[in-house]
Amino acid sequence: MDRRVFIKTAGAWSLAASAGNSSVAAGRSFDPTEQSIASLQRALVSGAVTSEALTAAYLGRIARFDHHGPEHRSVLALNPDALVAARTLDAERKANRLRGPLNGIPIIVKDNIETRDPVATTAGSRGLARSLRPADAPLVA
Repeated sequence: MDRRVFIKTAGAWSLAASAGNSSVAAGRSFDPTEQSIASLQRALVSGAVTSEALTAAYLGRIARFDHHGPEHRSVLALNPDALVAARTLDAERKANRLRGPLNGIPIIVKDNIETRDPVATTAGSRGLARSLRPADAPLVA
């Protein structure tokens, strides 16, 4: 295993492991694969899963398919704050403050769409590696 693969793998697993609290453990039996947004929202509303556990499940799936096994490399960048954002959404859900129909659902945004997250908007170009944006595109907001 070369250094780059090791660092990416260790980073992905560290991110997933950092979610090791009870809310994640409670969501381990929940499989988000091939479920509709409506189904995922019902699971969030019922408490069958938390946004944090759902995010950790998807991060694990990305690591499993992009960095191990078939190594698809379909996800170029991950938001390092994804689990923190998920915890915030879980707290807002408990306080009955929902942002909209995708509240708490992890999504992947193509890397030519601007987001205010600490992930560069590169469109796959190394020349834009430092292209961080101050606001979300209307499509994301």
